[in-house]
Amino acid sequence: MNTMNDNDFLNALSGEIERECERILTAKAGDVSRTHFNAAQWCQDIMFVDGIPQERAAKFLKEKFNISVVLLPVPEMNLILTEGYA
Repeated sequence: MNTMNDNDFLNALSGEIERECERILTAKAGDVSRTHFNAAQWCQDIMFVDGIPQERAAKFLKEKFNISVVLLPVPEMNLILTEGYA
């Protein structure tokens, strides 16, 4: 019987997540060749659309294309709950 301990499971999961992030970022890397490529906006779009942190997307751009990115601030969202909707 082959069972994983918690540490092995987390390491395997982290590796799988990293491979999936790399796959998604590589698939979307075609955008980089555009003339008016906005690296900071690309990283933020990746965060919102694909759930990959901006920092990870920026690291990808630096490693693969030697593009340094100053990340955009993450927009804040305020929720206002009113009576009857809570």
